[in-house]
Amino acid sequence: MKLICRAFVWFFVLPPLLWTAPSDAADSDAKPAGESARLTVIDESGGRHPITLAEISRLPRQKLKAKSEHLEGEFEGVLLVDLLKSVGVEFGDRLKGKRASNVIVLEATDGYRVSLALAEIDPETTDKVVLLADRRDGQPLGEKESPYQLVIPSEKRPLRWIRMIRTIRIISLKELSPDSDGTKHDDPASK
Repeated sequence: MKLICRAFVWFFVLPPLLWTAPSDAADSDAKPAGESARLTVIDESGGRHPITLAEISRLPRQKLKAKSEHLEGEFEGVLLVDLLKSVGVEFGDRLKGKRASNVIVLEATDGYRVSLALAEIDPETTDKVVLLADRRDGQPLGEKESPYQLVIPSEKRPLRWIRMIRTIRIISLKELSPDSDGTKHDDPASK
């Protein structure tokens, strides 16, 4: 039953969220030049947290070398988990039960979106490193990557190495019912 619920979420719930137009992309060009590195985090309750480059620069910095099929370099930035903790997203012992299914949707200025499970970046759950980079090889990211790029060095393909990140949403799936489409699902494990 759990497998069916997860498949339902990944194939029927998340795609419409990922296909809709990003909320901040349309007005991102209207911001003053000093605000070009602004990022908005929308938490589980819908609270908006605009974050400036200055605020991000106060978080612990990390450097890591990463290589993918088309990209290689030394990236610098902040861990995504540290950024989310800075706006009040809870991890560790508080990430359990219904919150364990929460997802992160990252949106770029060009409308591209990717998702990760919140548990994928919890240091008490995994050793996976997910970096929100603003520099590559000692230089600020180029125009096609800035202001921020996600780097996940452990992934074989850079499918989720989204560039031009402007919005990060935490989406709670706790209200999603396994039978939310009105049909009954057989549990293959019970047969």
